[in-house]
Amino acid sequence: MSLRVLPSVLVGLLLVVACGGGDDTAVTERDTSTAADTAAAAPGLVRHHSEAGFQVYWPSGCDRLKEQASGHATRRAAREFIFTCDQDGKLLKGLSIRVLHRAHGRNDTPPDSPLVVSMIEAQLRRFGVQTVRQRPLQSADSEGMDVQAADPNGDDKLWIRGLLIGQDIYLLMAWSGESDLFEDPETVNFFASFRVDQP
Repeated sequence: MSLRVLPSVLVGLLLVVACGGGDDTAVTERDTSTAADTAAAAPGLVRHHSEAGFQVYWPSGCDRLKEQASGHATRRAAREFIFTCDQDGKLLKGLSIRVLHRAHGRNDTPPDSPLVVSMIEAQLRRFGVQTVRQRPLQSADSEGMDVQAADPNGDDKLWIRGLLIGQDIYLLMAWSGESDLFEDPETVNFFASFRVDQP
């Protein structure tokens, strides 16, 4: 799928995943920007999203964020959040973070690396891109996978990082039709700056 046709598809996808794939979970949406944020965010800004339990650097163009939050348990987690930055106003270039608190697999199995990988693979299929680079991520308190992918027939790029930290899953994504997405300093900072709150 080309990023050129993503606006309505991505909005629908974000609504579906926030609802856990079509169950009856209530989802609330709100604009998380403030006047102070808007003024300070022009060159980029580190924001702390306390309810979702993380902080990250949002690049320039992300002065207004769309936030979605499940009111209660979803098909995949006890609670879910999605933060989306639409950098060009058409969802052809942007970033998002999906948070699954107390995530679980089918039959309420604990979250594991294969679950994270399956979520990454689902996004690759939805965006219609193929992996060009990938690497496993592991530290004392987390594990995951970092994947850079591209449309073999165009300039569309997707960078996705899935992390399992305790029982929580974090899915960070950046997408663009520009060829330099993987080298863009602000996108690199977005991924490098991500930190979860200490318990």
